[in-house]
Amino acid sequence: MNFESVNDYLDAFSKDTKIAALPVKAAADFLELKPQTILQKLKTGELTAITIARENSKWRGVSIQSLLEIQKQYNKNKQTIFNTLKTCARRKQSFITYSSLMQKIGLRSDKPQDRRMIGKMLGDISITTFEDNGFLLSALVVKQRPGWEENGLPSDAFFNLAEEIDKNYSIFEDDWAYLDEQLQKIKNHYTK
Repeated sequence: MNFESVNDYLDAFSKDTKIAALPVKAAADFLELKPQTILQKLKTGELTAITIARENSKWRGVSIQSLLEIQKQYNKNKQTIFNTLKTCARRKQSFITYSSLMQKIGLRSDKPQDRRMIGKMLGDISITTFEDNGFLLSALVVKQRPGWEENGLPSDAFFNLAEEIDKNYSIFEDDWAYLDEQLQKIKNHYTK
């Protein structure tokens, strides 16, 4: 949406508050993305731009409505991931790969932005399950290792989060031992 002046924008806003906007930096902070990523999303139309073009300057913001829609989709996708992990745990499935999980919500493992998104979702889910139940549910999600009969470990971000929030992390001999303990806690919780 383009406006020729602040007055034009405020006049339109008084009639339709859905055109409220935030600066690009604030939108980036809200979505935990880089400002460059926000600008790219504005360019592709994934986010709605609000532009006020004056004679010698131009201000470009992001529609709050479009930010809220992205947040709503993020929460929906996070719930899908959470439900998928709970289903895996109930079925005593010891792992699921990042790429398989990402496909369930339309993300691609070859896109860095999508990998960051799934990492954030899994971190949020793990913080919740750790606070509520004492385990990191994302222990079920592992990196795919071609040619291995078994799949690999969760990502480094998983272990960094574990070290940050689990005071018992340091007592384990190695990552495999910590992972085994997490998987046992998950199994005990979901197969009662």
